[in-house]
Amino acid sequence: MRIERYRPRPRYAPASGCVVAVSLALMLIAALIGVVVLLTHLPEIGLRVAGFQRAGETESLLVTAQPTLPPADLSPVSVTTMRLDVGEYGQPEVPVSDVAVERGIDATGRAMMRASLTPEALLTACSRISDICSGTNERLRVTGVMLQPGGLLVQADVNLGIWQPVTFVVQLVAGPSLRIAGVDVDGALYALPAGEMTALAREAESVVNRVLPTLAIEMDGARWRLNAIQISEDQLLVELQS
Repeated sequence: MRIERYRPRPRYAPASGCVVAVSLALMLIAALIGVVVLLTHLPEIGLRVAGFQRAGETESLLVTAQPTLPPADLSPVSVTTMRLDVGEYGQPEVPVSDVAVERGIDATGRAMMRASLTPEALLTACSRISDICSGTNERLRVTGVMLQPGGLLVQADVNLGIWQPVTFVVQLVAGPSLRIAGVDVDGALYALPAGEMTALAREAESVVNRVLPTLAIEMDGARWRLNAIQISEDQLLVELQS
């Protein structure tokens, strides 16, 4: 008979399973953190891939460039009809319920008016001038306007093969004229790259700045010409002279 010696089984450290579990947990947490960071920066990543470059802060740009109107002695007046004269683009009527008008005399003794327009009045007037604001244009459709000190944030859908929502930053500059400075993403300003979107934006900018120098407003039969524009957070103020 052969007698074999007892050989004890090797002992494994009971902690090894815990180490693996902790390592997997840490990897999972790191992955989740990575996903959160990625989701937070997805708009910025997408813009950079599309060729957009960061150009500062939207608020800083608009406030820095804000033209202001001098103080004037004005009194409120009641207006029953208001019509824009934008030359080849027609003479759309503006709802007077969205406009507040004041009348007075400027520093040279000339009669003047200031009309305060809401975003709703701007969109209504624009929709009666251009299909860009009426929702029927096949390339660019304005869906909303937010007033900012020194400019506008214009929300639009752009057709780049598929419709893409974009918020354009529109800066009011001397002239008066408007300049599309770029696009806004959560307060950050991105310059427009070369391409279809920029071509559409520049085309719209060109039309607006062609109209502004000859813009006139008829109120209750009297004709007034545009002299200056001021934009604050809650109103677009248009100064007119007879």
